[in-house]
Amino acid sequence: MKRIFALVLALMMALAIGAYAEGGLDKGGVTNATGYPITNEPITLDVVWSYASAQDFSQMHDVFDWIEKETNIRLNLITYTEDDQVALMFAGGEYPDFAVRINASDLQRQNAVDAGDLVPLDEYIDTYCPTWKAFFEKYELTNKLTQIDGERFTLPWVNFAAYDRQLRDLQVIYEPWLNELGFEMPTTIEELTAYLRALKAAAGIGTIPENVMPLYFLSGNWVGGEFNIYSQFGVYMGGADYLVAEDGKVKYQAVNPAIKEPLKWMQQMYKEGVIPSECFTDDWSTYLTRRQSDPVQCGIHYSYGMYVDGMTCLPPVDAQNGTTPYLTSQSNVPNGYHCFYLFKDNEYPVATMRLMEFFVENVENMTNLAIGLEGEMWEYNADGKRSQIKTMYTEESKPISGVWNQFPGILADDFYANWDNNEFTDGGIRAVEFNEKLIGKTVPQELNVVCGVLDAESSAMMSQYYTDISNCQKATFARWITTDADIDAEWDAYVAEIESYNLAGWLELKQQAYDLLH
Repeated sequence: MKRIFALVLALMMALAIGAYAEGGLDKGGVTNATGYPITNEPITLDVVWSYASAQDFSQMHDVFDWIEKETNIRLNLITYTEDDQVALMFAGGEYPDFAVRINASDLQRQNAVDAGDLVPLDEYIDTYCPTWKAFFEKYELTNKLTQIDGERFTLPWVNFAAYDRQLRDLQVIYEPWLNELGFEMPTTIEELTAYLRALKAAAGIGTIPENVMPLYFLSGNWVGGEFNIYSQFGVYMGGADYLVAEDGKVKYQAVNPAIKEPLKWMQQMYKEGVIPSECFTDDWSTYLTRRQSDPVQCGIHYSYGMYVDGMTCLPPVDAQNGTTPYLTSQSNVPNGYHCFYLFKDNEYPVATMRLMEFFVENVENMTNLAIGLEGEMWEYNADGKRSQIKTMYTEESKPISGVWNQFPGILADDFYANWDNNEFTDGGIRAVEFNEKLIGKTVPQELNVVCGVLDAESSAMMSQYYTDISNCQKATFARWITTDADIDAEWDAYVAEIESYNLAGWLELKQQAYDLLH
């Protein structure tokens, strides 16, 4: 009898496991726990996304057809073009099955969590998403940064390419002018200064235009700004807020006396016309035009990439003051903290989460989703590396391009271990320059300040303090650089004014936010 009972029990368990593997989950029992397709019959999931003109999903047929073919899941794309539509969705509580990058605010997400509108993901990740689970266990900082109140409700888009995350702006130099004037590539601040002065003196001669800008930046802007100048003088910071973490302590570099040296250098370069006044008056669109103008206008400038033939990267030059020169780096954190939301009325939560796992479970799937399909947008080259074969989002390639950073994704160590950077890839030229010239020559990641999220009251207070502090710093630095001000004589008064805006309180709150993650 016991033997018969055991056999019956074993048979029941086998049948149960078989039924579980072959379906039985979600509405109608259509979802499989493992294997493909994800569902035993076609289903449609409604997904909201925020419109991006370059990444117009309405034109990108192939990647969504591929998703349906492999998984049995058709995505019904609902396009929001205005932030008000996102706000109305959260306020009204009328949700799709899930959303991707919708640029929701912290408050909108928090309210949705408090109302039970967002579904907690940890249980689904533990059971159905081994790739995501392993990723969060490996990258603890990313895991913490992308949670809400210490719990996971969303998934991020992550691009951990070293050339992207370990560097902010390249120091771009137009090499033909260097050769035309008979200079070698500068390696010290003295050599750099001599070249910039020679370039200014040669305005209107040979190929150098009359309106040449020897050194150009967008003052105070983290993208294109002057921060590489500070870091080459040994004054390091991880953002436009001038913060640095030294031995776990958050410090404000704009009141570090060492910053006077690069400020005085810029003041002298401005006086001589090497730094033009446009650095302080141009807007973003004008900066974009100048950095890629052809004929070239800028001898040296700061930007993410290089956009004209003849431009190359100038590694950090030695300020000869006993410090280590670096170029600024970005923090190795997600490029999109919240790129997937699972909403409460989704009747296929397992299928949805298995779809998120499908995207990232191997590098081929991740490349198909992000770049476009194999054979259309990428292929394996002779070296066995995945190699992009077309530029994304041209008129020709839009229908076959991938979604890039609009969906959750993991482009980390595994993705780039077997990836070929070339002229077609986003940041491909930047990658080549970084790998050849800049490894180990950017501000170390541990110096950058990465903070958690404080409560609403503390966050508001921190923002209030910073507004006054930042306004004072920006106005003072701009005035010092563009006038004959005596920086040494004015330094103490400047520091006192910054402190009067409760610098200590701001740094205390920043330290609390930093300590949440470290």
